[in-house]
Amino acid sequence: MLDKIINSPNLIISLVALGVAFWSARIALQARLGNLYISLFEEYASPEMAEALRTLSRSHKTLKRYNGDQSKLAHREAVDDARRRVKYYFFKALRLKKAGFLPKKLLKKLGAVYGINLLYDVVQELETDTKAIEEIEEIKGICGRYKHDDKASNVK
Repeated sequence: MLDKIINSPNLIISLVALGVAFWSARIALQARLGNLYISLFEEYASPEMAEALRTLSRSHKTLKRYNGDQSKLAHREAVDDARRRVKYYFFKALRLKKAGFLPKKLLKKLGAVYGINLLYDVVQELETDTKAIEEIEEIKGICGRYKHDDKASNVK
């Protein structure tokens, strides 16, 4: 009886169909992750993000020069807009990871950019919300700092 079941063409066809279904689901998942990664990286590469990063970089120099005195920042509204844009870009990626839509490995790759250092050095310094500071620390624990000279070798 067991021989008939094992040698049954229906069983073999069912197993092949199961394998094909699994393979198809895996390919679809990889495609969705690829599209998500590309979408997030395109957002990072946008002109608006580039301007936000430049604004935060200039602010970082000012804050260092005046020992963190935020009253010395010119264009405070532009600095705040830049802070929000950079913060929410990385927070979006963190929340996608927490929801199970973005693997830790892809979050680390998204964090392998210079802007992550501005998140730690400027955004965190300007931030007043305790929960936001905790999330920045969580991102730091996952992504670490970006080091240009090691060509993002912190991503494994």
